[in-house]
Formats: sequence, C-alpha cells, structure tokens
Amino acid sequence: MSINLSLRDGIPFITAEFINDNNKIFTKNILIDTGAGSSILSSNIAIEIGLTPGPNDVINRVRGVGGYEFVYQKSIDKIKISDTEVCDFTIEVGDMDYGFDIDGILGTDFLRASKAIIDMNKLMIRFKNNVSEDVE
Repeated sequence: MSINLSLRDGIPFITAEFINDNNKIFTKNILIDTGAGSSILSSNIAIEIGLTPGPNDVINRVRGVGGYEFVYQKSIDKIKISDTEVCDFTIEVGDMDYGFDIDGILGTDFLRASKAIIDMNKLMIRFKNNVSEDVE
C-alpha cells in the first residue's frame, strides 16, 4: 500500500501511530529522513506512551543539522503507518527542539526495517506489510 507524503518547507512528513504498553499516540508530524541513520521520537510523545528515561538506558550524543543533542534509547512495541507495523523497534528519544513543529524522525534504520520504497516524484512511500524484526 502506498501512502502520500506531505511536503512542508520542502521536506517530507508522514502520519504515524506509536504504540507502547497499550498506550497509543497518533501524529502527523513525522519527518521521513533518509539522511538520518537512526530514528528519534520527541520526549513529549515518548513520555505519553510510557517511554520514560530509566537508569540503565543507553545515552547517545547525536548530531544533526540543528547541532548536537543528547538522546536515550528505548524499545517501542510498535510503530504503525496505515496497515504497516514495525514491532520491537529501538528508537532514540530526545527534546527535538529544532525550531519547527516535529514529533519524530523516521530514519534509515526504520526505512530499512519497514522495507520502504520512496517515490519522490509522486510524493509516495510504500512499505512491506507487517514487518516484525528489530533492526539495530
């Protein structure tokens, strides 16, 4: 199934649902970023679905266009886009204070796990359905 990408300021966004411990949140502010090696979720969204920081979490320092940021890693039960689900996925959580409205970034790790095919000419993305493998 193909999903429409929404361009905002020239960058592609998608709608996704994040599910963890029977908590769900749906957001339209998820950036598709082939230049990001890992995926990141806003700490505000993460806390709402129970992905709070713990004493044994892995802390990373990541660099992006906006500079450096500290993030913690969590395993999320499920990321769902339309009828595609990626389960038991390791995601980073951070402040994501980038100066524009964004709740998360789905990077190359997620795009590979979901077997995504992006058609920028048609502004569409297609996923292989029901992928349930953890990509590190």
